Order: sequence, then C-alpha cells, then structure tokens
Amino acid sequence: MDLQFVRLLDLVPLRQVLPLRVEIPTLDIFGQDFRKVVSVYMNGIQSPDVVVVNQGRLWAQIPDSLVGSKISSVNVYSSGLIMTERTQIQFSLEGNRKTAGLLQLIQLFVKLLLQSPRTDSFDVVGGGYLAHIGTNIESRQDIENKVRDGVDVVTQAIRARQQGDTRIPLDQRLQSADVVGLRVVAETGQVDVRVAISNQAGQTGLSLVSTEAVA
Repeated sequence: MDLQFVRLLDLVPLRQVLPLRVEIPTLDIFGQDFRKVVSVYMNGIQSPDVVVVNQGRLWAQIPDSLVGSKISSVNVYSSGLIMTERTQIQFSLEGNRKTAGLLQLIQLFVKLLLQSPRTDSFDVVGGGYLAHIGTNIESRQDIENKVRDGVDVVTQAIRARQQGDTRIPLDQRLQSADVVGLRVVAETGQVDVRVAISNQAGQTGLSLVSTEAVA
C-alpha cells in the first residue's frame, strides 16, 4: 500500500445562504448533508472558522479580505470516497495514512497525468499537464487534443506496467480512463478536466483536475 496524498472532496449542494446577525461576519448556510464537512470557500477563499450546527445547517465565518465585499460563490466540501460528478481532488499529506483499491489507482493516475515525461528519475512516463500551466491557449480544440493525448499516454503506461503482474488486485488494475468533461474559462485561463477512471473490479471514480494557463 502507498501513503495517501490525494483527498476526495465532494461539493455539497446548497439550498440557501443567508447573513447571520452576529458580531463576527458569518454566513448561515443550509444544504443537504454537512456531517463530513472539511472546508467552506467563499469567492475561492477558505473560511477561517466553520461550525456545523446540524446535518443540514452550518455557520461559516467570512474571511477578513471579503468583509464588506460581494460574495458571489460559496462552496462547501465534505470528505469521503464518494466520487460523484461533483467530486474534486485536493493534494495533502497528513500523517501516515495508507491507501489501497480504487483510491490508490486514482492516485497513481493523477500523479502520472500531472507529471512531465522524463522529469522523474524513477518514472519517465507522464501526461504533461503541469507543463501546460502558463502556456498560451490557441484554441479549445488544441486544449482538448492535449488533454486526451495525456490521458491516453497515462492509460497505456499503467496498463503496460500492470500487465503480467499477478500481485496487483483487481480493484487496483486499470480497466479504462475516459475524459467525460472539459471546461475552459477563457477569462482566467482555467481548464477543468473530468476523467472517469475504472478498475477491473467494476468500480468507477470521477476525478476533476484543474490547471491554469494564459489565455
């Protein structure tokens, strides 16, 4: 087993967001299930203090930099191996927690997808996603070609690596990887890529990888 360095965060659907009448600027947030909430972001900035009142309600302090400003987006993230169309990946290394199964396969795939070819002493394969950060976007078709090429390269590399190794369990063996979503935000140069990763045990996980380039 490997150390876990990716955490899957599920974007919780919200029903209502209201200002809370307390001394510290705070939002009163209502949603579906806040039992495993790990963070709240407002306009892309993390709230410094979150209190889960009950399963469907929480209070989140407004970051100092946003006090008095218009808050246009509120995102609430919960943890767990959920992997729905809302799931995003966060990188962190906490303690010595181990990972296995589908999550370990996703970790391997994402690592190779971000890695540039021939930059790792122990693995020369890479999808090259990090190398695209800061580069110019010529067209959506150009982005889509690079995205799909990277996924294909990593898919073939993992299959070749796993072929003939009977020690690898089915839930860690790659069956397929497909680009199921691509969003380009020209104003910020952000590219969101959603990949469906399936193992040979019949499980599928949806992962979102975001990078930024110069539009």
